[in-house]
Amino acid sequence: MDRPVLTVVTIGVRDVPASAAFYERLGFERKVRATGDEIAFFDAGGLVLAVWDWSKLAADAVVTEKPAPQTF
Repeated sequence: MDRPVLTVVTIGVRDVPASAAFYERLGFERKVRATGDEIAFFDAGGLVLAVWDWSKLAADAVVTEKPAPQTF
């Protein structure tokens, strides 16, 4: 049996542009800018880090957006 491999990690955030700027300041290279400020994709050394609006992530996962997690 093959080992599971992560290829994408998605983080739900309140403010995609501010969060994208944060990860860019940390040195992550942003990819696929065609999505504008809807979602930000970053090269994270062998996997993709995706930063997406929390309410849109909740809708995609078919879960309630409230209450949103306050910590991780």
